Amino acid sequence: MKLLNWIVDEKHYEMLSIKLGKSVHTVRSYAYGHRRVPENVGLEITNITSGAVTQVDLDDAYIEFQNRSTQFSLCYKRGLRLFQPVCSVSTSASVSEKKAFIECIAQELGVAEGCNHPTG
Repeated sequence: MKLLNWIVDEKHYEMLSIKLGKSVHTVRSYAYGHRRVPENVGLEITNITSGAVTQVDLDDAYIEFQNRSTQFSLCYKRGLRLFQPVCSVSTSASVSEKKAFIECIAQELGVAEGCNHPTG
């Protein structure tokens, strides 16, 4: 079972952070697979979850996150604040999805013809 599925609400993050001696942000990054979980911490998580989440599950979450393809996104920016993406596309997307992304950018920027690149 994934740690993310085991965690029901914020109280679980807080409880895990206290028992592991880690910050809530670190526990959250373990749950989403953003950080690799050290083996000693993984054993503690296995004990806390009564074996529902194992080191293998934690490693799988990390590998799954690392294997995601790169994405490009268009989002509004005001000062240093970035807003939710208007549109995005991954590098492994189909050609039609990539063209739709370029068209979205053209519409947002007010370019009538879209991309005039020789390959477009």
